[in-house]
Amino acid sequence: MENRTTLVRSIRPTIKVITEKSTPIEVFQSNSLRPILKLQNELILTIFNNYILDNKIQFIELKEDKKKEFIFHHFKNNQPSKIFYLGIIIGMFTTEEYTFYSTNKQEINKRITTMLIERLNSQLEKISL
Repeated sequence: MENRTTLVRSIRPTIKVITEKSTPIEVFQSNSLRPILKLQNELILTIFNNYILDNKIQFIELKEDKKKEFIFHHFKNNQPSKIFYLGIIIGMFTTEEYTFYSTNKQEINKRITTMLIERLNSQLEKISL
């Protein structure tokens, strides 16, 4: 039986990035976070859409700038939701990645949150269909 690290890495999409002259956190973002967020994209969209529907938010009626503002505030002000999304990403880490994450938690959490916001903002047409 294959080990967890091999299995987890095998299901992630490959993203070509240049990591020369990058800090260790930038390398982690490129080699770990981006592929995980891409892999989890459909789940992220589904969870966000369910939040919109469950809370009866008329998201589709908002103008684009208000949608982006709503997404930003959702991640900045809704701690339980933010923690839930972080768990979806962290749960896809290998043991080695988690060890790195645990020593850089604050910075990596900021990066994950920023990337989640950017990901949702770039797919507004798929939210609250």
